[in-house]
Amino acid sequence: MPEPDFLSEPELKAFFQSVVDTSRECVVDRNLLVVSLLAGLCLRVSEVCSLRLDNLDLTSTPGALRVHRKGGKEARLPLNEKIRDLLDTWLEQREQWASTDSPWVFVSTRGSRLSVRQVQNVVRRALEHAGFVKRHMGPHLLRHSGASFYLASGTDIKTIQALLGHSNLSTTSRYVHTTAAAIRTAVDGFAIRRK
Repeated sequence: MPEPDFLSEPELKAFFQSVVDTSRECVVDRNLLVVSLLAGLCLRVSEVCSLRLDNLDLTSTPGALRVHRKGGKEARLPLNEKIRDLLDTWLEQREQWASTDSPWVFVSTRGSRLSVRQVQNVVRRALEHAGFVKRHMGPHLLRHSGASFYLASGTDIKTIQALLGHSNLSTTSRYVHTTAAAIRTAVDGFAIRRK
C-alpha cells in the first residue's frame, strides 16, 4: 500500500542522495538545483522549467527569484545559501550547453529548455532508486514534502500559503501533512497547570 504523499525529512535526504546517484555527472548540479527549488521553495514543475535568467536577482546575498504563478500572479521568493551555491555552480556549467541568447535558467545537454517531462523523469528515477512508493511519484510530491517540512519545523500556515502561492488557505491545508510522531509531540506538550 502506498505511503502518504510526502517525504519526511530523512526521506528527503535519501531522495537528494538518490538524485546524485541516478544523475549523469554532467547534470548532477542542475538536477540537485531543480529538486531543491521544487522542495525548498515549493515550486511547481512548470514554474521551475519556465524560470528565465532575468527572473534571478543575484545582486544581494543570497538573492531571490521572481516566479510567475498560476492566474498571472508573480512572487518574489528568497534563496537560501545552499540553493544559491547550487545556482552559482549550475550557472557556470550551463554555459557549456546553452546558446548565448538562451533566456532559460534550466537547459538540457542539447541546449534546449529543460522540459517538464525531463524533470518528471529525474524525480521518478530518484524516487524509485531510493525505494519509495507513493501514490504520486513526480515533482508535485516534492512540493507537498517541502510544505510538510516547513509545517513540522514550526512555520506558520500563512507563511506556507504564501510560499505555495495559494489564494485560499483551504488549498494549502491539502498540501501539509503531519505524522503520528508530530501529533504525539504536540499532545505531550499540552498541560493544564493548577495554581
